[in-house]
Amino acid sequence: MKIPRIVCLGGGNAMPKAILSGLKNYPIKLSVICAMLDSGGSAGRLR
Repeated sequence: MKIPRIVCLGGGNAMPKAILSGLKNYPIKLSVICAMLDSGGSAGRLR
C-alpha cells in the first residue's frame, strides 16, 4: 500500500494547532508550505 502524501498550504496560528497536530499520528508523508509573513503571531517571533 502506498503512503499518502498531504500538502498543507497556509500559515498563521491555526495551521500547527488545528491541522498538523491532528495528522502527526498517521502514516503519511506531510509537507507544509507557509508564508513567513502573516498576522505576526508565530512568524513574528522568527523575524
